[in-house]
Amino acid sequence: MPLSVVVRPPPVSVRLVIAFGLLLLVSLLVLYRRPARPLVAPGGGAHPDPAALFLSLSAGANASIAADLRTLTAGPHLAGTPASAGAAAHVLSRFRAAGLQTLTREYAPLLSYPGHASLALLRPDGSLLAPLSVEEPADEEQRLVPPYHAYAPSGGAVAEAVFVNLGREEDYVALEKLGVGVRGRIAVARRGGGYRGGVVARAAEMGAVAVLIAGRADGGVERGVVLLGGPGDPLTPGWAATAGAERLGFDDKAVKRRFPIIPSMPVSAKTAVAIIRSLGGPAIPAEWQAGLEVDSGGVGPGPTLVNFTYQDRKFAKIQDIFGIIKGYEEPDRYVILGNHRDAWTYGAVDPNSGTAALLDIARRIGIMLQSGWKPRRSVILCCWDAEEFGMIGSTEWVEENLADLHSKAVAYLNVDCAVQGVGLFAGSTPQLDKLLIDITRQVKDPDVMGKMVHDTWNEMNGGINIERLARTDSDFAPFLHHAGIPSVDLYYGKEFPGYHTALDSYNWMEKHGDPLFLRHLAITEIWGLLALRLADDPVLPFDYQVYTSQLQEHTNTFSVLTGNSQAVNLMNGFINDLSGAAMEILKEAKKLQQLDLYDKHTRMRRRLLNDRLLLAERSFLQPEGLQGRRWFKHLLYSPPEDYESKLSFFPGIADSISRSGNLSAKERDVSMQHEVWKICRAIERAARSLRVYCGGTAPDRVHAVGGKYTLVQHEIMSTSANTEAVADAGSASPGRRCAACKNQRRKCAPDCILAPYFPASDPQRYACVQRVFGASNVARLLQSLPVQERAKAADTMAMEAQRRVEDPVYGCAGIVGSLQGEIRAVQCELARTQAQIAVHAAAARARPAVGARLNRHGHLCSSRVARGQLNRKEVTAILKVEST
Repeated sequence: MPLSVVVRPPPVSVRLVIAFGLLLLVSLLVLYRRPARPLVAPGGGAHPDPAALFLSLSAGANASIAADLRTLTAGPHLAGTPASAGAAAHVLSRFRAAGLQTLTREYAPLLSYPGHASLALLRPDGSLLAPLSVEEPADEEQRLVPPYHAYAPSGGAVAEAVFVNLGREEDYVALEKLGVGVRGRIAVARRGGGYRGGVVARAAEMGAVAVLIAGRADGGVERGVVLLGGPGDPLTPGWAATAGAERLGFDDKAVKRRFPIIPSMPVSAKTAVAIIRSLGGPAIPAEWQAGLEVDSGGVGPGPTLVNFTYQDRKFAKIQDIFGIIKGYEEPDRYVILGNHRDAWTYGAVDPNSGTAALLDIARRIGIMLQSGWKPRRSVILCCWDAEEFGMIGSTEWVEENLADLHSKAVAYLNVDCAVQGVGLFAGSTPQLDKLLIDITRQVKDPDVMGKMVHDTWNEMNGGINIERLARTDSDFAPFLHHAGIPSVDLYYGKEFPGYHTALDSYNWMEKHGDPLFLRHLAITEIWGLLALRLADDPVLPFDYQVYTSQLQEHTNTFSVLTGNSQAVNLMNGFINDLSGAAMEILKEAKKLQQLDLYDKHTRMRRRLLNDRLLLAERSFLQPEGLQGRRWFKHLLYSPPEDYESKLSFFPGIADSISRSGNLSAKERDVSMQHEVWKICRAIERAARSLRVYCGGTAPDRVHAVGGKYTLVQHEIMSTSANTEAVADAGSASPGRRCAACKNQRRKCAPDCILAPYFPASDPQRYACVQRVFGASNVARLLQSLPVQERAKAADTMAMEAQRRVEDPVYGCAGIVGSLQGEIRAVQCELARTQAQIAVHAAAARARPAVGARLNRHGHLCSSRVARGQLNRKEVTAILKVEST
């Protein structure tokens, strides 16, 4: 074919198409780099409100929730067993069907499964009287794992039995009055005395050699863990149980404290009654007979003996599953929703009523994404594994990502047993109370026609009652107690009679729990709307005035219980300071809401404000943990060591009271005062976190690089202006101390090196610098510099200290690293765009020197490949287009 045919220019129509394609490409790249804004509806109005869009997707949702629940509960799915794979696969497929980015994370913790177990009644001479069943009567098909206590030590006992009612301290006091002790005997308890691990530990303290806990009269037997000392893998306390991680030995003191020292086992009500009927001793008190229907026998001991043997334990793999929706403005701020999927039995209530709700939220978010909506902040949907073994899946993930979560997590929203009865029950950290109440005004009540959830919630309890999360029975525990992340826990129905038994089935839910699945629908809407507000509101909807009111209530309760007015007065002073800081930040938030949402400077100010709001909760953490319980770090809402404590807040004080039995009055006062001061310092830290600009200077301008923003402090405009400011600060009054000397409680010398740079009018500036760098280091550094460089050094330290308070992990280096990454990304994108423009331009011109140009272009591409700007796939595509 003649060369003239090869190089003939393309028709005008082809050139127009190429030009149009080039213009479209450039436009898409420009739009990609622009900050996202709300979409505009065809009529020119604003895009539908995210909450309205979310609620509009409720039609038929109860049917899809029911279908998911039926699939999830088709069989037992205990964590670490082959049967658990089906539930995991279903969750993963539903996340992907919604169009979400999905991730999985595996851990290898120590789990616990039943081995051999036996139980028998013996005569006083040791001969067999009757074998006793260790099976669950309600599990007629025997598809489930036999009833057992996870992590109970292997062992056996042949001893007399004593009936201890609920196994509480008051029950042992009552037995002592009857002249009955449990030392060297087997304690038989009925369920309802609090955490089963605490019941076993109390029995061990009283000298019992084993514990049997009776099930319900309906045939259900409750399985569960008896670990002590907090959630998570017992062999990796404080770090994640990944495949190659360090693991402590079973003889380590920290590990030994986690396990009960005596064996225990749940048994059916029928088996427990058979034992109690064989006992002699004093008659059973009337109030102890509820739920067991015992018509004969005593509290013991003997004369019959109980033969008890038990053994278990092994390592297993577990898998957490995540669905991720990336935010358009603050992708590095996370709103986290979590539910676990593993169950002791079929799990229709615990936990898969919550799992089905989570999957419906994923479905709705997927549809919203397709409509053009994107959240301002990132949303992470988490499906945890091995919660039933002590919140292991969530705890290991929190421990592995603790640094990131400290600086980036906005809130954690937990739903475990979504539906187990009638009426909404909620728990949260106080700054989220107002948001939670507002959301319930938007959701229709599932049981009363024409009313909203807020109305029935208020009427049912005689007023809104929001619990504080000072318990460790669900996945909010590692987020709040260990990481200091604001948290919420939601569920319908106060109690479920079939908890952890064979009765927790889809059949029960369909017939009794929620036949129309409208309560599931309500909890889904509340959960989803909470997430949308936290992800989309320009200013985070946190109210720390509510927090201060709650703290005031706590101090009043503490005063009534202890009569310690001195400690209460001390705490009240710090609480008042926190209240002032909360008012200041509320006023600032209102001002920001009146400004242009998309102004760069406003966005940066809003970002800083939001960071202070989310970091304030971290101020209540004690880095070294509670005394004797290092994993628990929250000074306000970690659980007390004594599960029967009357204080459900201030755990350090509660522990001090429970440990004070062998202390003198002076030692008790000293211990109490020390814990009170810890709380006061934490409240003071929270107030500082909320107050505006720890360095004391407002932002003057914002620089934007690659879509990220960084605060640039005001430079010194002129030497003369700076000299005047220094002179004014240093000579305002001969008797007035600078901020540094005032902080250190000393006289301010006329030649004080810190006075010119830390004036008394700005105490927060020095307080922040001193907290990060130390007083002596600041003075030593300034002395080592020439006079003309000291002001700039002081400003630099103030800015770095400010960033360290806001981001304790990275400080200013975090901003620099983020900006460098953005610059590299923009450079690579620019190079690719330039290459594509060159290709299209060359194709349009189609000059004849094809061979030479290919060689030259190939050399250019090779050099760009060497610089990392083009990959070989792109080069191949370019050469292919050039050759045509």
